[in-house]
Amino acid sequence: MRQISIFEVMEHQLIPFDCNDLVRIEVPELNNNAEDHYYLESFSNKMGVIKKVVEKPSLQYHVDFDGKEAIVYHSELKYW
Repeated sequence: MRQISIFEVMEHQLIPFDCNDLVRIEVPELNNNAEDHYYLESFSNKMGVIKKVVEKPSLQYHVDFDGKEAIVYHSELKYW
């Protein structure tokens, strides 16, 4: 588990997921961004495991869904 400082939390206004956390995809509405919607739709209702955390330039994750890797932003994930 990675320890973060209070300054990181305040900067991002969020608490990042850690490697090996179990997550699911929050699929955005089709009218907001069709490309994101169709990319993420194939991973919806599946449990994923965080494999890598990328903090810069924006907080994103490499998530394994039964052998398929998705690269997603923090806002697109929820705890399983």
